[in-house]
Amino acid sequence: MFQGSMIDVGIGVILLFLVASLLASAVVETVGGIFHRRSKNLWDTIDLMLGKTKLGDGDEARLLVDTIYTQPFVTKLVQPKAQPFYPTNGDAAGPRRDVRSYKAGLDGGERKRRFHGPQHIDAKDFASAFIAAVAPAGGVDVAVADLEHAIQTLPATIKQPLGAALAGANDDLLAARTAVETWYADHMQAVSVWYRRQTRYFLFCAGLVLAVIGNLDAVGLTRTLYRDKAVREAVVAEARTIDASTCKALDTTGKQVACLRNDLGGAVGLPVGWGGLDRTAGAWALRLFGWLLVAGAVTLGAPFWFDLLRRALAHRKGDDGG
Repeated sequence: MFQGSMIDVGIGVILLFLVASLLASAVVETVGGIFHRRSKNLWDTIDLMLGKTKLGDGDEARLLVDTIYTQPFVTKLVQPKAQPFYPTNGDAAGPRRDVRSYKAGLDGGERKRRFHGPQHIDAKDFASAFIAAVAPAGGVDVAVADLEHAIQTLPATIKQPLGAALAGANDDLLAARTAVETWYADHMQAVSVWYRRQTRYFLFCAGLVLAVIGNLDAVGLTRTLYRDKAVREAVVAEARTIDASTCKALDTTGKQVACLRNDLGGAVGLPVGWGGLDRTAGAWALRLFGWLLVAGAVTLGAPFWFDLLRRALAHRKGDDGG
């Protein structure tokens, strides 16, 4: 019986972490969408990858990344409402008042494209846009020799890795394109690690704010569940309802969690909140620790806690002989 009670307590705490993760991810995604975080990060990443290279001289010089962004292989990925910000003639008009940017040194057209750009560019689309940008005379059907010559005029950070990759392409344009695709994909894979780390930081901050606002105290919840059988059984019933959701039928955990977030909207009955609390110094210290536990748990992501909740419920069912 003691073991069963502890499993129920664990299920309740996991449910708290799941709900907090759903809410925190919704906050991070909403704020990120408002500030176009993914679009701006993609632009900055490609700009750094290209060594902040400029094409042309003087006032006519344009960043290579901006030239790539005006190619049809990229503009097709932009949302229809943002298409006016993507003129193919490289218009560099002054910034509109509805365009917000925290990137210094960009002209108006570049700021628009950075802010309203796609959130993801496939390696094949990037390769086509890159080739068309650095070797415009030949377009995407440029000869390999001309492409190699164009790349040699670029900074060492670009020409060294690409020059080595293109050396084995001979006169095969397909092999040259594959080399560019691989170069881009490898870079994006490395950057994705940094992006996930940054996202975890935002999730931690969002989780901590939510924990303080709603007093999502993992320590207090554990104490309540351990002491009160009726509350414990009610929370387990809530967990079973979530586990029985139609979202479970979706093919990936990520889709299941997205569905669950839409269905629940954070409306899960848990014994948390600001009512009837102990206000002593020791209680505040434990409460702070409970908030930090929730914030830390949120960084693992809702899919992790959803999967763990299902496993815990399955284990409980097995212990009950059901």
